[in-house]
Amino acid sequence: MPGLVEHFRAMARNSLWSNHRLHRACAQLPTQEYFCDRGAFFRSIHGTLNHILLVDRYYLAAVAGEHTESGRLDRELYPDLPSLTAAQVVADRQLVALCEALTPESLAVVARWTDSDGDTCEDPIHVVLAHLFVHQIHHRGQIHNMLSGTRVKPPQLDEYLLSHDAPLREADLRELGIGR
Repeated sequence: MPGLVEHFRAMARNSLWSNHRLHRACAQLPTQEYFCDRGAFFRSIHGTLNHILLVDRYYLAAVAGEHTESGRLDRELYPDLPSLTAAQVVADRQLVALCEALTPESLAVVARWTDSDGDTCEDPIHVVLAHLFVHQIHHRGQIHNMLSGTRVKPPQLDEYLLSHDAPLREADLRELGIGR
């Protein structure tokens, strides 16, 4: 039975794949629809994609022992989808590399960072990564729902882990150069 290390490796690859599918769908939207305030917590599809990247970077830095950039969780990192997509791919690849380097021992290492209120936080890396993956899934679900109100069909994001779904993800994984 594979352990937690292998689970996090699979989740990192799943995150790369899910973001790839979601950004590709969002690229089909007219600019006005992409930026439209849809009543979500981060207002628009753009605002929510931006938030995902911001938080990914934040926790990647915390886990890597680097300085975490504090500030508002809704600040805009990039003004357009192509720039945001390119930056998300970089963050996704960093997450995959980080998880590929994990060991059972490194999962127990305590990550320390300062949050946006100036408070010191510390949790084992396995807890931080679990939180990061749940955070991503939560907000991708919001974007999926927002896409439902447009002419663009929301992509399937749950065809990653089961062997039965392998043919449905095969082309994307080949394009991304990753295996399951």
